Amino acid sequence: MAFQRFGWSLVLGLLITSCSSSEGESTDKPIEVSGIQLYQENCVICHGDNGNAGISGATELSKSELSEDSIKYYILQGKNGMPPFSYLFTKDKEALNDLVSQVIELRRR
Repeated sequence: MAFQRFGWSLVLGLLITSCSSSEGESTDKPIEVSGIQLYQENCVICHGDNGNAGISGATELSKSELSEDSIKYYILQGKNGMPPFSYLFTKDKEALNDLVSQVIELRRR
């Protein structure tokens, strides 16, 4: 019985070791997330699905004429009642560009 427990422990340990990242690989890889997902999780509550909710004084994104750089600035720094969301992009700058594209897409709906 003791051998069986030891045997299973050995097998489990080998499985865990073989599934973990190999030496030299970074475990700090950015988590890939789409602009749509970021918008749904962080922006919809005030800006709405179509960017026109305007809850709590939120800008109607469907009517916004802000440049890409201005959109990035407000996402990262916040404005008025909108908190800064820079913490979402510390490891994945491409996700910020994807979110900006999603915000601009709201103008076309």
